Amino acid sequence: MVWGGDIYSIIMLKPLACVLVCTLLFLPVVFVLRIIVTRKLKKMIQQLEEEIQQQEERILSATAVEE
Repeated sequence: MVWGGDIYSIIMLKPLACVLVCTLLFLPVVFVLRIIVTRKLKKMIQQLEEEIQQQEERILSATAVEE
Protein backbone atom coordinates (compact mmCIF):
# COMPACT_ATOMS: atom_id res chain seq x y z
CA MET A 1 0.00 0.00 0.00
CA VAL A 2 1.50 3.30 -1.11
CA TRP A 3 0.31 6.28 0.93
CA GLY A 4 0.90 8.82 -1.81
CA GLY A 5 -1.03 6.98 -4.51
CA ASP A 6 -3.75 5.30 -2.53
CA ILE A 7 -7.10 7.04 -3.08
CA TYR A 8 -8.43 5.84 0.28
CA SER A 9 -5.61 7.53 2.15
CA ILE A 10 -6.20 10.77 0.24
CA ILE A 11 -9.93 10.68 0.99
CA MET A 12 -9.41 9.95 4.68
CA LEU A 13 -6.27 11.88 5.57
CA LYS A 14 -6.95 15.19 3.84
CA PRO A 15 -10.17 15.94 5.80
CA LEU A 16 -8.50 14.72 8.98
CA ALA A 17 -5.59 17.08 8.40
CA CYS A 18 -7.99 19.97 7.76
CA VAL A 19 -9.85 19.25 10.98
CA LEU A 20 -6.59 19.10 12.91
CA VAL A 21 -5.36 22.40 11.46
CA CYS A 22 -8.68 24.14 12.18
CA THR A 23 -8.64 22.81 15.72
CA LEU A 24 -5.12 24.03 16.34
CA LEU A 25 -5.95 27.45 14.89
CA PHE A 26 -9.18 28.03 16.80
CA LEU A 27 -8.27 26.49 20.14
CA PRO A 28 -6.31 29.54 21.38
CA VAL A 29 -9.19 31.80 20.34
CA VAL A 30 -11.64 29.69 22.31
CA PHE A 31 -9.44 29.77 25.41
CA VAL A 32 -9.03 33.56 25.24
CA LEU A 33 -12.78 34.02 24.86
CA ARG A 34 -13.35 31.68 27.79
CA ILE A 35 -11.04 33.75 29.98
CA ILE A 36 -12.77 37.00 28.98
CA VAL A 37 -16.26 35.64 29.55
CA THR A 38 -15.28 34.08 32.88
CA ARG A 39 -13.87 37.38 34.17
CA LYS A 40 -16.96 39.31 33.12
CA LEU A 41 -19.22 36.71 34.68
CA LYS A 42 -17.32 36.85 37.98
CA LYS A 43 -17.63 40.65 38.03
CA MET A 44 -21.34 40.43 37.31
CA ILE A 45 -21.90 37.86 40.05
CA GLN A 46 -19.98 40.06 42.51
CA GLN A 47 -22.14 43.07 41.60
CA LEU A 48 -25.31 41.03 42.02
CA GLU A 49 -24.18 39.77 45.42
CA GLU A 50 -23.43 43.34 46.53
CA GLU A 51 -26.84 44.51 45.30
CA ILE A 52 -28.58 41.68 47.15
CA GLN A 53 -26.72 42.56 50.34
CA GLN A 54 -27.71 46.23 49.99
CA GLN A 55 -31.35 45.29 49.46
CA GLU A 56 -31.31 43.06 52.52
CA GLU A 57 -29.81 45.90 54.59
CA ARG A 58 -32.51 48.31 53.32
CA ILE A 59 -35.24 45.83 54.19
CA LEU A 60 -33.81 45.27 57.67
CA SER A 61 -33.48 48.99 58.31
CA ALA A 62 -37.03 49.61 57.04
CA THR A 63 -38.46 46.94 59.34
CA ALA A 64 -36.44 48.32 62.27
CA VAL A 65 -37.87 51.81 61.67
CA GLU A 66 -41.43 50.46 61.57
CA GLU A 67 -41.06 48.73 64.93
